[in-house]
Amino acid sequence: MQSHAGSCSPETLVRLQKVFDAVWLELKARKSPYTFPWATEATRYTIANLVFLHVNEADRDAEFIKRQVLQSFIPRE
Repeated sequence: MQSHAGSCSPETLVRLQKVFDAVWLELKARKSPYTFPWATEATRYTIANLVFLHVNEADRDAEFIKRQVLQSFIPRE
């Protein structure tokens, strides 16, 4: 639970870190262009920002948050 703007509990941070790691590993497994060496830093920064948008939902199913974040990396046709 977030106690005030800009902070969260250590437990929440651990859960969000696991979501971040799962998203990154999924993108790497898909051989996404977002994981190419020249895109790594920007992609990881973007993943972190997208994951933190869910800070107030951190107790929600991690798989749900992961899917929500991954949707941002699916090209729209």
